[in-house]
Amino acid sequence: MMYGYDDGYGMFVVWGFIIHIILIGIIVFVVYKLFASNHLQKNKNSAIDELNTKFVNGELTEKEYLRKKELINKK
Repeated sequence: MMYGYDDGYGMFVVWGFIIHIILIGIIVFVVYKLFASNHLQKNKNSAIDELNTKFVNGELTEKEYLRKKELINKK
């Protein structure tokens, strides 16, 4: 016996497909956010390290250093 959309099982198939697509979308979104957050933190740490080096080497005044550090931390 073949089942078709007219016997009531078709809606289960459609909803099952939709639920799987939504779950896959949520998983992809969470993984993307984790990697994006990690990448952003690495860039922020790198910028702070470079800023600290310039301040220690005397390339920046204290006022410039504090202003730039505040800008970096806002991101």
